[in-house]
Amino acid sequence: MRMSKIFRKTLVLMFLLFGVISISATVLTVWTLYSHMTEEYTSKGRVIARAIANSSVEILLNRDLSTMQSIIDQFLEIQGVEYVFVVDGSGEFVSHTFVPMVPEEVKGLPVNPHGLMVNEVDMGERGEFIDTSKPILAGVAGYVHVGMDKGLIRAYVRETVIKMQALLAVIFWGSVLLLFVVVKKISQPLTTLTEYAGKLADHDFTAEVKITSRDEVGLLANTMQSMAQELSELITGLERAVANSTMELQDTLTYTSAIIDNVADGLLVVDTNGKITRSNPALAT
Repeated sequence: MRMSKIFRKTLVLMFLLFGVISISATVLTVWTLYSHMTEEYTSKGRVIARAIANSSVEILLNRDLSTMQSIIDQFLEIQGVEYVFVVDGSGEFVSHTFVPMVPEEVKGLPVNPHGLMVNEVDMGERGEFIDTSKPILAGVAGYVHVGMDKGLIRAYVRETVIKMQALLAVIFWGSVLLLFVVVKKISQPLTTLTEYAGKLADHDFTAEVKITSRDEVGLLANTMQSMAQELSELITGLERAVANSTMELQDTLTYTSAIIDNVADGLLVVDTNGKITRSNPALAT
């Protein structure tokens, strides 16, 4: 079935509208989710860093490194935690969860002896992390660092966007199908009316249009049928009047011709160019 012009124009408009809505929704979703997840991971890192710092004062003072290692290892089970390490007051690593060795990017990270500090750490192929540090005894006993994986944030945002786009695609194509049905329902009566108008233009006033809807299209169809009936009656009356006038004119011409032919005197009629257009038998005699 050939796609109607109304459907094509409406479909283009829908594509444009869907594109604007899709892009706007995607940008807003990405920004909102990324901001929310970043804030959540940062808050989680602060809580973990504070918990480790508060519980490891005595352990660090006693240099119980095995206990310190078991404490930080258990926090790796928390979603989003990529690494935890503890350095002493001089910056030397006491315990860490890196395998097999400590990356250079986390060495010498800035710290704040008066409270929490958050830094962005880029480890190249290992990814990007939100590093939260917390001083232990105002930095005298050392610092705790907790790294939250930003890759998980991006993965979560990407998954959400894909699901949202899939849902929008389903909604869009469902809307296109619904639009096709609606436009078809509207365009078919309009096509019928167009064909009917063509028949009226060819003076086929006996044609009928089968539109029974009670909307504006149905009202237009009824109006056109009424106009066609009135035109048919008017043209029939005009044809009858023309036929009567033609008959009367023929009778008048016949009567006038009979009078001219029976006139006793000769009669000659010429036009403005001197050409003979009429004469009677009396002229010939």
